[in-house]
Amino acid sequence: MALHHQTGVDVVWDQKAYMHKTLCVLAILGLTLTPACFCATPPPAGQTNCKGVLVDTQTDPLNCGVCGNPCLTGQKCSAGLCTVGGSGGSCGSCTAGQVCCGGTCYTADPTVGCADGTREGFSDTGAFPAIAACAATWSAQSMQSPRTCQPCGNGLGACAAPEDACAFGWHLCMKNGAPNDLTTRVTMAQCNSALGGAASFVTGTSIFPSSANASNCGASTCTLPLPCTSGNWGASGLGYAPYCCGTGCMSDGCANCIYGTGSDYWAGNNEGCAQYASTDNDGVLCCKDPAVQ
Repeated sequence: MALHHQTGVDVVWDQKAYMHKTLCVLAILGLTLTPACFCATPPPAGQTNCKGVLVDTQTDPLNCGVCGNPCLTGQKCSAGLCTVGGSGGSCGSCTAGQVCCGGTCYTADPTVGCADGTREGFSDTGAFPAIAACAATWSAQSMQSPRTCQPCGNGLGACAAPEDACAFGWHLCMKNGAPNDLTTRVTMAQCNSALGGAASFVTGTSIFPSSANASNCGASTCTLPLPCTSGNWGASGLGYAPYCCGTGCMSDGCANCIYGTGSDYWAGNNEGCAQYASTDNDGVLCCKDPAVQ
């Protein structure tokens, strides 16, 4: 700190602040190697600096929940999670308690979460109000296939898309590639054991972001959104099977990008998330949209 005299007035001169501002101006003008982010001040409450742009990660569809996590086409960002349905969209406007699917407003299910009206896992709706394990069958396809809005599961028959097993107002867990879509609803221990029996229910994200991560037994690079890719366990697609909850899931104790150390759980060795049939599992995990009460 120094004292600068100017026209008879003593002015306190903060040298550090002056240098900071000077470097900022030079950085903006491209006259110094100092990165522009050096100049950033703490963002306002409720906003996050994502590569120099201030956004609200609770609502920004390009940075939903965290920077660099875009929502899929047709989804919106609500409370930091990419969700499907909701008022507006192709429906124009749905009334309270309804969600939009395929241009039609449907009544949202506030409790069960499975399209057929019954849960096969996480059956205690009081303990698990925002996640459900739903029995379903479907042919080989991407776990992220768009829902057709035709309810399925159990007595309703096979699903045209895996997410159709989820009730309106619910979505296939981690279909947006964001781990917090699952980890904020259940712990790893609950994911492993709360389903009962030797059951396995899958999500919409591969257990590893790349085959290299799987073969090294560690998720060293976790770039969001996590992928849903093809390939099988024995070939170049090692580790591309969808993430799984239940005692019927398999694991070799490696780390991954969902829960971390010792949390790689998958169902079936022969298919990747982008080309996956229900042959090796019992159904899907459905997560409640934040907007549904």
